[in-house]
Amino acid sequence: MKLLCLSIFIFLSQLASSQSQLDSSRLAIFGDTQLNKTQINQADSLLISAIDYYNRKAQKSYYRFNLNDSEVAIIDSLVDSHQLLKSCQNKNGKLLRRRLKKFNTPQQKYIKQLAVDDSKNIEQIDSIKASGMQRKDPVVLSWGAGGLIALDKYYRQYIVSKLSNGKMRIQARCICDAIIDEVAKTNGKDIWRKRELKVSDAGNCYFEIELDVDRNEAVKMKVNGI
Repeated sequence: MKLLCLSIFIFLSQLASSQSQLDSSRLAIFGDTQLNKTQINQADSLLISAIDYYNRKAQKSYYRFNLNDSEVAIIDSLVDSHQLLKSCQNKNGKLLRRRLKKFNTPQQKYIKQLAVDDSKNIEQIDSIKASGMQRKDPVVLSWGAGGLIALDKYYRQYIVSKLSNGKMRIQARCICDAIIDEVAKTNGKDIWRKRELKVSDAGNCYFEIELDVDRNEAVKMKVNGI
């Protein structure tokens, strides 16, 4: 089987959407083992779940820190509090009475307390991020260029192999419409069905992920950079 290696620089902005199933006409299967319909549906389901996970983290921009949902909620709350405080301060950090007057008495008291706690809150944000950076993400090995992924705009190649223990491994290569259109100009529109494609660069227009149908998990997701 020939491997077509590409190096394409593409800047793509996409909207992400969750979905319950994927288009079978956008799937090509390679390798020494074929997949039955049940296995394909399971692999698709794992892929959808992995991309939903990726998009939730990418959307928050905290993905590089490997934070969990509760940590993200804490940071969001602390950032909102800091922004509220800044809206009531001058450039030197002094609270302005005329701005405080826009709030009722309990709110003014809360904002004054924020001024006292602000340094501590910023330290807490930095501490949470530092802690997260020490962890390995359970799904994503490389976040690449970031940005959201709209999975229905991608073609899928499932490269299937049997391991020595008899288990099955599927490497999914997902390639966006823009790359397929570019490749089709010189290699024909069905090249993605005939050859395994591997793309360099291109941002999140290309990514790979391992789908373990025996363990029912998706791991080692690698998204390209630019």
